[in-house]
Amino acid sequence: TVKYLLQSEVDVNTVNRNGFSALDIVEYFPKDFKVIELRELLVHSGALRALRFPASTTHQAVVDKTNENSTITVDLAYVEPLSTDTHPVEAVPPLSLADEIRKQKEDIHKIEKRRDSLMVAATVIAAMAYQAGLNPPSGVWNEDQKDKDGTIYYFAGTSIMVANYPESYPKFWKYNTVALLASLTTILLLTSGLPFGKKVLTWILMATTWVTITFMALTYLESMKAIMSVGPYNEYMRPITRMVRNSMYVWISIVAILFLVHTVRFLAIVLRNVKDPQKLKKQISGCVSWCRSRVNIKIWCIHLVGQRITA
Repeated sequence: TVKYLLQSEVDVNTVNRNGFSALDIVEYFPKDFKVIELRELLVHSGALRALRFPASTTHQAVVDKTNENSTITVDLAYVEPLSTDTHPVEAVPPLSLADEIRKQKEDIHKIEKRRDSLMVAATVIAAMAYQAGLNPPSGVWNEDQKDKDGTIYYFAGTSIMVANYPESYPKFWKYNTVALLASLTTILLLTSGLPFGKKVLTWILMATTWVTITFMALTYLESMKAIMSVGPYNEYMRPITRMVRNSMYVWISIVAILFLVHTVRFLAIVLRNVKDPQKLKKQISGCVSWCRSRVNIKIWCIHLVGQRITA
């Protein structure tokens, strides 16, 4: 229908009573391939945005008034400009279909590149936490430690850190365990196939990554305290220990501030969507439809493989 109308003698730059052209109205549609194709057809037919018309140009608009068709003439020199709440790209010519596809491919490439980087970081941190659990700071006893009576008070293979720094040992294990589980959770989310273009899933992934990094830093702090607080040079190592501790606290404070800012932004987005239930329903239905399509594709592949095996 649109192609037929554009091939006729219809003026594609006709405006309605509000001073909007066909291209203006299309710009406010949700961005999908049908809308992009429609906009491409209008652009190739010479359609322009209303704000780009010459000031002396006049166009006719058809107004339907209770079964009576009347034609009015709108002088665009006197058309009230759009408010500041309208689309911000008024003076920019519309993107072509190829540009839209290229932009979507670039966005997908950025998401995949970010996903690969997070996968590498999470894998490295998981390996570090696993190795720190097997070989804690200060190592382990090579043989049983006995007193004068022959009673064993430290068994071979147990951590030396328990004897030298018992206050830091429980903290070390707690921080290291949280870092390991958070990194494994990040890997699980990245390999689950969830659509990380969605804001909610992106926030969850960001939160798990920040938890992983923060608790790995705390694990490092407890390790340094255990290593540098034992021995005859304990008094000389205290300034270094204090410097390491203060540096880590400053870094963790910066991370906490950034996390708080992002949390406030996330809550603002959630509250905005709650105030607009139609928008929230649309986002939830889109995510559910995407997950359902992935499940249907997997079921179809399994069915196809089963047919090949039975054949």
